Amino acid sequence: MRTLIIIPFLLAFLIQGFGQEPLIFQNATPVEPNRYEKIEGNPMLFKDWQTGRIIGKGGTIFPDITLNYNGYAHGFEVKQGDHYIELDESQCLMVEVLQNGDTMRFVTELLPPVQGQWVEQIYVGNGVYCIKHFNVEVSTQVVQNVGNKVEFKRFNPIAHYFFLVDGEMKEFRPKRKMILKMLGSSKEIEKYVDDNGIDIETDAGLRHLLEYYAQSKM
Repeated sequence: MRTLIIIPFLLAFLIQGFGQEPLIFQNATPVEPNRYEKIEGNPMLFKDWQTGRIIGKGGTIFPDITLNYNGYAHGFEVKQGDHYIELDESQCLMVEVLQNGDTMRFVTELLPPVQGQWVEQIYVGNGVYCIKHFNVEVSTQVVQNVGNKVEFKRFNPIAHYFFLVDGEMKEFRPKRKMILKMLGSSKEIEKYVDDNGIDIETDAGLRHLLEYYAQSKM
């Protein structure tokens, strides 16, 4: 992880905004917003910057933060005016973003294969643990242009889903057949999905189903 000290005028701006020294920003890394100009596409999770809140170590809450998640750099970035920084995740417990009435919760994962990286908690409760890891890679295509080689680079985003089984994170594809099999191929669960018209191939639908599944285990 990069550990550059935040530029003084930006730190002063943040301190003034929060009314106290924001520990989670002390080791944040300044980032250049135009650093990906030569790569086609966008490495960010959200098309537009979102308003969220950060819960720091010790439970301190920093509300109304303009932020986004960079799947290529694997870190949350915060926007303050024309300045951008990458958060020091070692000082953060959770990041929350409200989307369409649903709260997205992000934490750094403790278990491999995504240990130490930010993940979204799809559902956590009653022994049920399901997460989503947003990752972005860069592909390069080389073409010939009048005898010269020209490289084109593009961001390729992909989401990986994991379900905790017997203490081990198992990756799965968010497809109806695979999800139902993962939950034991229960006729009762399948009937619940069909009766309620739940699209379990969406994050919201998967969360809805896992909540029902967790309650059925009680």
